[in-house]
Amino acid sequence: MYRNWLRKFPDLPADFSALEKPSDLAAWELSQWLPAHSFTLMKEPALGDGFRISGSTVTGGETGLLYGVWALLRHMQGGAPLPAESSPRYPLRMINCWDNMDGSVERGYAGRSLFFEGGEFAYDPARIRHLARMMASVGLNVICVNNVNVHEPAQGLIAERLPELSALADLFRPFGVRLMVSVDFSMPLREGLPTTLTVVFWTLVISLPLGFLLGLIRFRRVPVQMPLSTVVISFFRGTPLVILIFLLYSALPDALARLAQIHGWGIDVYGLLLGSTKGYAVFICSTFTISTMAEIFRSALGAVEAGQLEAAHCVGLSTAQAYWHI
Repeated sequence: MYRNWLRKFPDLPADFSALEKPSDLAAWELSQWLPAHSFTLMKEPALGDGFRISGSTVTGGETGLLYGVWALLRHMQGGAPLPAESSPRYPLRMINCWDNMDGSVERGYAGRSLFFEGGEFAYDPARIRHLARMMASVGLNVICVNNVNVHEPAQGLIAERLPELSALADLFRPFGVRLMVSVDFSMPLREGLPTTLTVVFWTLVISLPLGFLLGLIRFRRVPVQMPLSTVVISFFRGTPLVILIFLLYSALPDALARLAQIHGWGIDVYGLLLGSTKGYAVFICSTFTISTMAEIFRSALGAVEAGQLEAAHCVGLSTAQAYWHI
């Protein structure tokens, strides 16, 4: 590879602000490698990672343009065959790094990690860009940055460390390279179970008393509240929970935010409603559970026969005591 085309490797620019996409980088590479030649780059999104080379024109998708430029450079710098067109057979072409966040590499395969040290992100941005450039030059488009045997604290890469992982991904993005991380499959149980139990607990705490109150209103046929409670119960109990989650989590905040914008209320609707995801999850689950509980309590109260109530009153029990014991 060194004898082929890397022997005249131009340095990457220190400022990447103008090179946000692979097509931008393709134009820059041509200007650095072949400043005396005139080539035309034509973007054709449908080609994706594929490209065509015809005369002095390189046509390709967003990443395909970069791959086409590298094919042209390999031909002109090292005499490699120049394909008239090319399209990768596999959508994912990756390197799998076995780096641990303590800086070691699994089984000592390759010295120290390029990305981590001491449980933290520790990398040289210029070095990462050179790695990404090398990958793009041979058509690789994915890199897994951590060991498949996930050790602490690598579980945080898809949780609290996600912003740091995103910053690393930004270095690879102009080269058409995406990041992949190995995940610990016990995370849904370790991270999700406490959240699930918390939501269930508070949903029951809210739903049981309110469900009983709503069911009692329907059972007693309270004149004003009865029609309203019927509508609420019919809607929330008759709507599948998945649809209810969509309506309350996605549609309702968007609708209220739009109204706030139109009327100039100056309210951060998303922050108000979605600031606490657990709290909003409890709210959504409670609306569904309250309506279900209300019907359960109403049915239970209605199952007590008049004769049983009369018998209970005869032995000195109040109405509340009669319902409780029966």
